[in-house]
Amino acid sequence: MTNLFRFVTKYGATYCFAHDAKEAENIILKEKYENRLMYSHTIEEVSGEMLKEDGVEFLREKDFVGIPQQKVFMLAGSVMHSTEHYFNKKRSSTLWWSEKIPESENLWSAEFV
Repeated sequence: MTNLFRFVTKYGATYCFAHDAKEAENIILKEKYENRLMYSHTIEEVSGEMLKEDGVEFLREKDFVGIPQQKVFMLAGSVMHSTEHYFNKKRSSTLWWSEKIPESENLWSAEFV
């Protein structure tokens, strides 16, 4: 099972699923920065509430390695949509998914995503 890592520069953060921090760092440097990062950076394993967001555990169980994509729930104009998303369907505000694992994109099946 993989872990979720956060790669942080002074300009922002990138998330990556990998088996260890060095693997995550190599993937991010290759895919996002094309091995030309000129900023200092840190990399840390993610813990806490972010691991409970939709799709994170699914991608970890599927042993996904790489930079995930994210869908963010945006309130569609009414409290009803918010209540439906968060409380009735017990979803988080962010869905983590990847094209490499097609079934991960459909973990949310709501009309308003």
